[in-house]
Order: sequence, then structure tokens, then C-alpha cells
Amino acid sequence: ISACLVGSEMCIRDRIKDGRCVSRIPAGKSFGELALVNNATRQATIRASQVSTLWSFSRNQFREIAMQQEAQQLAERIQFLQQIALFSKLMPSSLEKIADVMVLKSYNTSERIIKQGDVGDAFYMIQQGRAVVTQTTTFGSSNGTELARLGPGKYFGELALIEDAPRKATVTATSACKCWTLDRHNFKSLFGSMDEAVNESVGIQMLQKVKLLEALSERQLQEVSRCLVSKLYVEGEMIIKQGDVGDCFYSVSYTHLTLPTICSV
Repeated sequence: ISACLVGSEMCIRDRIKDGRCVSRIPAGKSFGELALVNNATRQATIRASQVSTLWSFSRNQFREIAMQQEAQQLAERIQFLQQIALFSKLMPSSLEKIADVMVLKSYNTSERIIKQGDVGDAFYMIQQGRAVVTQTTTFGSSNGTELARLGPGKYFGELALIEDAPRKATVTATSACKCWTLDRHNFKSLFGSMDEAVNESVGIQMLQKVKLLEALSERQLQEVSRCLVSKLYVEGEMIIKQGDVGDCFYSVSYTHLTLPTICSV
């Protein structure tokens, strides 16, 4: 099943209308595009009215191209997220989740992106353009005091991912601006909280160092990391005891343990 690009004039004959010619397709036009996305039956018969040259490609070819383009775009979004300091501790698998749900929004020069006092429900990352951050105080200028100027790779509104607090400042585009946005609902549905997202990534990084688990993929390690429970032990406290039945695996997060010279735990 394929779609075609026409090289010379052809005539459409509608099956429903007893073969009556309903329109002509000139060179440079195309038809059959529905075949690229579904299994719908042909809505008309196409018959050459003269010697014609056509170019065609199949649904499988189209889907393969679309998948390649989608994978490339996802990789570009992940690469962008790796430049955002807030996400510097997250693993690629976690960044991929974020890349799947973030949305690109455009703003014109002088357009307000967020307003001080409004409820914050989204986090913004500048892909292109520049913006200015201003804050209004009781005794300050009516236009607000300039706090910072932001460019590509900078972000703002991160408190929206953590709490329901109102916006602390206003951010306005100073040029045509494109921002990737991530709303709190999507972020919480993926990770629960920023702390949980960081802990998950830190857990994966720690598990990657365990020789016993080196055959596991990153996604499998991600599942294991979600089962990790952090426990704090004070100096001198016994963690496991020789002779007891072992039913739990431990990995040291920080500080150090004192072990006998010859030891198997």
C-alpha cells in the first residue's frame, strides 16, 4: 500500500458515481496519502488519461522514516535537557521520560511568559531567544526591579515542580523566544518529586558499580533502584551479623565501613 506523486495529468474515476470523472490530478500533486497512516479502503479509482510517470513509497517506508525522525528529535531533546543544571544528576532514561512529555511553546517580543503572583504550574527552559526576570515590591518601581536576564539553556519557574507556591517574579520575552515547558502534573506522574527523581538516578549510578548487577540494562537497574530503601547507621552499629541468614543486599551510599581483613558478607 503506497502513496503517489504524479508526474503528468491523470483522471480520477469515482466508483460510487459509475466511473464519472470528478477531477483531474496535474503534475506535482499527490494522492493515496491515507494509505500511509491506516488501512482505509480507497475512496476513488485513479486511471491514467495519458502516459504518466509516478513516484511512490509504501506505508512501511513512511513509518520507518517517521520513526527515525522521531528518534532523532527525542535524542535532540535529551541532549538539550543534559545542559539544564536542574537535571544534571538524572540518568538518560529519566531524561527520556521528561523529553517525551515536555512541550515547545513560542513567545513574541515583550510577551509575558509568567506573571508574579500567579499560581505556578509549569517549568520553563529557554531553547531560543532571551527573557528578563523582574520583581515588583511594595516600595519598588511599578515596572518591577530587574533581577536577571536569561538566554538559551537557562530555566525558570522550577518551584512549580516542587510546590504550589505563587510565582515569585515575572518573566518577559525580550526577543522572539521558544521555551520547552514541563508541567507539574506530568512531572509528578513520572517521578513523584524532584528528590525522588534524583534519588532514582543516584541509585542507578550506584548499582552500575555493583559487579553482580553489571549484566542488567539501565531500565532494569531503574526498577531495582525503585526498591532501594535508604537506612542510616550510627558509628559502631552492627549492620549484619556473622552466622545470621542473609536476606538483604546492601550498597554503601557514603562514608565507609570497617571490615575484618578476611571477610565474606
